[in-house]
Amino acid sequence: MGAGLALIPYKLIEGFAGNNVNPTMIGILRGAGGSIIPYSLLYLILAVKPFGKKWALYVIAFANCLAIIFDIISVVINEYTFQYALIDIPAELISLTGVVLIWNQANN
Repeated sequence: MGAGLALIPYKLIEGFAGNNVNPTMIGILRGAGGSIIPYSLLYLILAVKPFGKKWALYVIAFANCLAIIFDIISVVINEYTFQYALIDIPAELISLTGVVLIWNQANN
């Protein structure tokens, strides 16, 4: 479902809407990409043992980079405006900063 939301959100909701779907909604769905549950689980895993689960750090870093790319793509193809991307991108950058801080602590 996450891959479908990220890659083909219009096709997934086309049957439910029955008419033209607002591009903003398409962009929001693409950005969400079904990541709510996996993100929550990864953050819980890291909260329990942040230095012992480096694989989770890599997954979160990759997911945040991918989310930033999808936000930029949504702006470029006019799914939503740059102002909407400015809501998502700072949160993703804060998460990436947290990953970098944990990596730095683990390597010291």
